[in-house]
Amino acid sequence: MKGGAKMSFSSMMEILQERNKGKIVLIKLGAFYVATEKDAVFLHDSTKYSYIIFDYDKQNRELKEIHSKIGKQHKITSKNINCLECKGVSAYKDDEYMEAIYKLMDQERANGE
Repeated sequence: MKGGAKMSFSSMMEILQERNKGKIVLIKLGAFYVATEKDAVFLHDSTKYSYIIFDYDKQNRELKEIHSKIGKQHKITSKNINCLECKGVSAYKDDEYMEAIYKLMDQERANGE
């Protein structure tokens, strides 16, 4: 892409949504699948399953619950979908994401959850 501007993630999603009208567009980013705009709203409005949405504040390294929905429980029985031990990782290293999890757990304990 010599001499041109870089495309943003949202621009890429808009093009994919336009090219795939009538379909929900998800992008796999590592271990995550991302839906944006109308696709995310559709998934939110149409799911019958329970879910919880967290916002990750990178600057403060904190997780905050921003929405949850009570519905049908999912029936995933395999606990090894993303098994770290299967991949040779025996423990998480403390990093910014673990710090955010620790903070969230501390807040939940303080609130009696």
